[in-house]
Amino acid sequence: MRPVFMSGARRRDALSHLLAVTDLSEGWQLVDERTWWTGRRGPATEWGTRARRQGSVTAWRSFHDGKGRWMWIQVVPLATRDDADTALHAVKERLLGNTTAAVEVVGERDVHVQPIVGATAMWAREQQVRSADGAGGGGVALLMAAAVDSNVLVLNLSGDPSWDWPAARDLAARQAAVLTGASP
Repeated sequence: MRPVFMSGARRRDALSHLLAVTDLSEGWQLVDERTWWTGRRGPATEWGTRARRQGSVTAWRSFHDGKGRWMWIQVVPLATRDDADTALHAVKERLLGNTTAAVEVVGERDVHVQPIVGATAMWAREQQVRSADGAGGGGVALLMAAAVDSNVLVLNLSGDPSWDWPAARDLAARQAAVLTGASP
């Protein structure tokens, strides 16, 4: 099932839980932002059913640095902390595909990263990518996800120059701080 994108007050509220361009270093630009009802994509799950019942709205925002780097951040609010811990492992299969990406994944590996404050569980994955048309070079995309309170946050970083894990961890910590109201 395709996500149902939304507008209005629920959209604004969901987006307020994400880092904004003003939270980033100079030069970053907002590319796109989307919101949709949580738990309506993919196979039915108990955590998705509970999120639907409470009217949960997932928020996603993407940015570009005006040069060669990209990032997107997603926050999935769930009904409970246990649901967030359970859903964290399903995120890898439930991410929205980037239909405009001009790259394909040619390899990937899970990596260990130092946990961020506020996260009860995390995972990180490094993907090797190459130009889908074969004309361009390759690169690396970093994916990180964490269960923070009753939310799952997901971060994707790509582009040139390549990102590193300390930068990814810093951004994830800053996003977690937005969710918890704490200092990163």
